[in-house]
Parts: sequence; C-alpha cells; structure tokens
Amino acid sequence: MRAPTLRLLFSLSVIWLDATGIAVPTAASAQEIKPAHIGVIEMSVIERKARAWADLRAKYKDEKDRVLKELNATQSRLEEEGRALKQQQAILAPDAFESKRAEFERKLREENQREIQRRQVLDKALLDARKQIFEEIRNIVLKIAEEKGLNLILDQSNTDPTIVLAGAEIKITQMVIDRLDQKIQTVTFTVAPMQ
Repeated sequence: MRAPTLRLLFSLSVIWLDATGIAVPTAASAQEIKPAHIGVIEMSVIERKARAWADLRAKYKDEKDRVLKELNATQSRLEEEGRALKQQQAILAPDAFESKRAEFERKLREENQREIQRRQVLDKALLDARKQIFEEIRNIVLKIAEEKGLNLILDQSNTDPTIVLAGAEIKITQMVIDRLDQKIQTVTFTVAPMQ
C-alpha cells in the first residue's frame, strides 16, 4: 500500500515542479545526452617534456639571470655610494650633507621602482610566451578530440588529484607532446625594453 502512495507523491511533486517553471528531465531529454568519450592529458608532463616548454624555461632563466646580475651591480654601486656618503657626514656642513642624503634616498627609491618594473616586464614576457604554448596545446587537443571522437578531456596532473586512475587507452599526453614538438620547438620570449 505504501508504494502507490509514494508514486502518487512523486507524481504530484513532479507536477508541482513542472508548474513552478523548473525544468523537469523527461525520458526524451535524457536520451539526448550523448555518452562521454573521454581523453586524459597530464599538463604537468607536457610542461616538463615538450621542447617549447624547455625552450621557454631556458630563455626565462637567461633573462632572469641577466636582470639579477644588473640589479646586483646596481645594488653594489648604491651600497658603495651609501658608505661614501656616511664617511662624508663628518666633514660636510649639515645642510650640504642633508642635501646629499636626500639625493641618495631619491636614487634608492628610483632604483626600487625600476626593479619592480623590470620584474613586471619579465613576468609579462613569461605570461605572453606561456599563452603562445597553451594556445598551440589547445588547438592540438581540439584536433585530437575531433579525430578520436572525444567530447571530454580531463587533466590528470599531479596538482589536480581528481583523477585517480586513467587507462592507457584514453591517455593522449604523449600524442599532444609529439604534435607540439612538431609544431613549435621554440617560443617568442620578448622582454620589453625599460623606459
């Protein structure tokens, strides 16, 4: 006797939900959903193994090292200037020393600002280069999905533990790496000149 009551309540709730304007799934709409054909990639592996990523890492490191060398040279020069100013404090008139101290502090502020700008320019160049590679990867993944009839691509990177296991037959990581290596091996890494 309980079963008909439950069915009646369910039917009434479906009618009420439908009357409220909330979409109620029907058998026809459920059949319209296509089954998932899944491909799995590991972006962390692609970033570690693809030639374009290796090229970007090398270019970024070279530029960062160059900037750090330049910043260290400026830092050393300013430290020397600061020591010289401190030595002059005993022999300069208070007004003359205050003027030189104010000038030195202005230089320090300008150099700090320039360092911040250099780092921002370097970060922007890195972001632009990464965007180039990700755009290529996206195009390659879309092409592979079309070829294999995939309608869902998931990332199984170590940073995203959502996927615990994926069979080798649905993994497309190496295919993406191979095609990316064929398409681009180097990236444009342009650091805008400082003004």
